[in-house]
Amino acid sequence: MTKPPYSSFDAQQLCSGFQHLRGQPFDTASVNGPIIEYVAIAPYDEVEKSKFIIYFHLFSELQHLSLEEQKCIEYDVLVIARSMEDHNDILHQDLYSWLIQNNMPAERNIIAETLKAAIKNINSEQYRMN
Repeated sequence: MTKPPYSSFDAQQLCSGFQHLRGQPFDTASVNGPIIEYVAIAPYDEVEKSKFIIYFHLFSELQHLSLEEQKCIEYDVLVIARSMEDHNDILHQDLYSWLIQNNMPAERNIIAETLKAAIKNINSEQYRMN
């Protein structure tokens, strides 16, 4: 399994591949807990990641946070939810850690498989162009 940080391309592949987590419990051990609202690409740098979460908290949306606007070299993929007790409390965890914490070994393997498939596709495209 590949741990973060990820390239822009890899982060996009993983984010796309894990959108099925939206609507699932943030903590799989708690049925009535927070629900995952977003699986999103964020900066890997902790300061920039904090800014990303603050932006989400202030504007309650992510569509304006494009990769071009983030201007990072390294990225992470976050699982984001809101607290059930305080809707202003944003819960987030990187995808890799979230999958481990929620004991999802099959899902963790998808990360490695997704990245391997993406690399294979890039290599085959480069071969065709030559």
